[in-house]
Amino acid sequence: MTRMREMAAEFLIRTGLTLAVLAPIVLVIEIVEWVLTGTWPGWSLEDGLLFVGIEAPLAYFDLTQFILDLIIDLPLAIGLYLIGLLVFRLALDAVDPV
Repeated sequence: MTRMREMAAEFLIRTGLTLAVLAPIVLVIEIVEWVLTGTWPGWSLEDGLLFVGIEAPLAYFDLTQFILDLIIDLPLAIGLYLIGLLVFRLALDAVDPV
């Protein structure tokens, strides 16, 4: 495996683990806000994307847009965790393909 590919895989592994670790932290922040204010903040994956400056994707087909809407409406903590695990798994496959 080339050195560049190893570096990219290592970066993706660290990125995936970071996202997966951030998910429980976001959940704790939501719980604290819920306890303090009495209302659940209900942050979605779309809110997280908008926070970092990424607009929600649009599709030209109804079924594709429906699927995108389902994914974007996931709770932020669950979305971060799933994306983190996905990136981590893909990076492991890049390092050592089965």
